[in-house]
Amino acid sequence: MTLPLKKRAPAPHYESPKQLVLSGFETPFERNLNPANRWIVLAHLIPWDEICSL
Repeated sequence: MTLPLKKRAPAPHYESPKQLVLSGFETPFERNLNPANRWIVLAHLIPWDEICSL
């Protein structure tokens, strides 16, 4: 009896903050984030470019 192959979860898509930003193409969710939110502050403290390049 052969076990079925497990599918891997899709890798999260990462976009560098250094990427060019085009005004007018933001989603409504991106426009309404509070920069003082603790999760937003934490996200800016994490060195995402270094982590993704490992």
